[in-house]
Amino acid sequence: MSFIQVNNLCKRYQLGDNTVDALQGVSLSVEQGERLFLGGPSGSGKSTLLHIIGCLDKYDSGQVTIDGNDITHAGDKEMSLFRAQNIGFVFQNFNLMPVLNVYENVQYPLQLGGTIPPAHRREKIEELLLAVGLEKHARHYPNELSGGQRQRVAIARALVHQPKLLIADEPTANLDTATGDAIMSLMLDLSRKHGSTVIICTHNQELLTQAERCIMLRDGLIDEDSTATFTSSFAEKKYACI
Repeated sequence: MSFIQVNNLCKRYQLGDNTVDALQGVSLSVEQGERLFLGGPSGSGKSTLLHIIGCLDKYDSGQVTIDGNDITHAGDKEMSLFRAQNIGFVFQNFNLMPVLNVYENVQYPLQLGGTIPPAHRREKIEELLLAVGLEKHARHYPNELSGGQRQRVAIARALVHQPKLLIADEPTANLDTATGDAIMSLMLDLSRKHGSTVIICTHNQELLTQAERCIMLRDGLIDEDSTATFTSSFAEKKYACI
């Protein structure tokens, strides 16, 4: 059985008197350890699909199974616990907590999920801060960091509890090209080391053409699902100076 299985997924939004069909019977499978990119024009349904798979949004009909767990009829508390224990998130706007320093932001998922014993938390946090090149910024606050540094904090936070699934929604959209490429390289490299399955939503055409697997959506439907040899040079890029 696939790590993620989506069957005939439908999602509608009511906007005043109008009903918008964000997803119209989408079905797909994602294998464990796969790195999947979602693309498509604005309004195509890619972010809606991403948020549903990430257990951030409900849907009207269909079925979603993640690592053998059917979330179709899960309640809010069940979804929240499942997210905390199994899913890491990297967002376009970083979503760091401004009142917490870098160390505390990275630590936060460990306090929610409880998947790593308290005695091992410091070691895990320091290991990831070193991996993202922010070990000297542990006591700094988000407003003291550059955009690239804040996104690296977000990556460390997303991976600190060793999630089975990493979700990234336009993770490089607010960064310049060089920084964005380095951030993507870092995220893919670390997720590979942690064994996480990765789903990334992006408008970046270069990323989509270089992806191992790319699903393009249009008008709430899968327009194309292709696999290709991963020829990206991300792994060769340096990110120490982001």
